[in-house]
Amino acid sequence: MQGFVFECGLGVAKSYVEAAKWYKKAADQGHPSGQFYLGRLYEDGRGVAESDKTALYWYKKAALEGDSNAQCNLGNMYDDGRAVAKSDVEAVRWWRKAAEQGHMTAQRYLGAMYEEGRGVAQSYEKAAYWCKKSADQGESTAQAKLGFLYDKGRGLPQSDAESVRYYKLAAEQGVPTAQCSLGACYFHGRGVPQSDAEAARCCKIAADQGLAAGQHFMGMLSEHGRGVPQSDVKAAQWYRKAADQGYAPAQMNLGYLFELGLGVAQSYSEAAKWYREAAEQKHVEAACKLALLAAVGHVPQSAAEPRNR
Repeated sequence: MQGFVFECGLGVAKSYVEAAKWYKKAADQGHPSGQFYLGRLYEDGRGVAESDKTALYWYKKAALEGDSNAQCNLGNMYDDGRAVAKSDVEAVRWWRKAAEQGHMTAQRYLGAMYEEGRGVAQSYEKAAYWCKKSADQGESTAQAKLGFLYDKGRGLPQSDAESVRYYKLAAEQGVPTAQCSLGACYFHGRGVPQSDAEAARCCKIAADQGLAAGQHFMGMLSEHGRGVPQSDVKAAQWYRKAADQGYAPAQMNLGYLFELGLGVAQSYSEAAKWYREAAEQKHVEAACKLALLAAVGHVPQSAAEPRNR
């Protein structure tokens, strides 16, 4: 398709404007792929003025002709409520059409809807079914999710070996959640030989990408000297990174370090601050520690009372 040549700069100067012109010619002639690509340019505002409404128009035309890419993107628009009333049911309808044609992204989305019970009756079995179809085509996020489903035994038999297999596939494609989960498998020796060093290696990759769970895990490893040299200072640094993202377990642990003055200057007020942040996310241990600080007079009673939000 000539539009694709201009969009990618294949032997010609790259030009979204020219690509849009050629896609429009194909779209007007009823070619579903041209309609899809034109809709995508309108959605992204490349070569044409950005317009979700016009993108929706062309996606619908292509989707009705059976174009799986358009069906997937149309499902996205219903899911987000862009240029159309938000509808989980319609999102599922269009994702299912694409998924049944083997569209791996749509298969992942459909699996997520079954897992969450949005637009369909909740079913871990069907979530696992569609997730596996996507994962086995190499979709990295689906691989990470399937690893989790095997890990927890949701929708399929629990299997540490299968869980690790899919975590590894996703981790190799750079999915932070899979890298962190794989680290946890190494830490506990589930599906792989126990290895603190491998746990630290995997979790640090995730932590360095900004994953709060990975940062928290690195904090725990640093605090206890597992797989990395023991360092309260490093533990506090990792916990703070995760705590600043609102990760309640890290907020709890950072509060504990402030309470005892480990790796940070001792401060009951800072301890109370972080305990409170975690407690307001229903972290029971943090709530107990906050109440105890107030009960023994280390912080005012008001510090342990719920805030109006």
